[in-house]
Amino acid sequence: MRINSNSGETLLIESTALASLTRLATAPFRSTGPPALYKDVFFAAIREMLGSITISQSRYIFGTTTDVYRDFCKHQHLDPNTVEVGGAASHWIGRDDADIVILYLHGELSFV
Repeated sequence: MRINSNSGETLLIESTALASLTRLATAPFRSTGPPALYKDVFFAAIREMLGSITISQSRYIFGTTTDVYRDFCKHQHLDPNTVEVGGAASHWIGRDDADIVILYLHGELSFV
């Protein structure tokens, strides 16, 4: 990840590091937690990062849905099949003339 003192990436890295260090420092005082300390600290870092990451940071780190779909198709030796539905890209995995289709709407603002 690029570190730019004027951007949110630095804040994300700092908050994740602080959450990890806090979890590590308080470990001796907790009676419950994962069986391994490294897992406890790792999970705290992941929770902090995913809880405070912005959409643009997520796209920078993981790529767009279309980029991830194309990479998936390439690794699975599939031909990408993307269609536009109401101005939104719809990515097919498998045959688009199948009798049974599963519609997966990811994200928090999916309405049918």
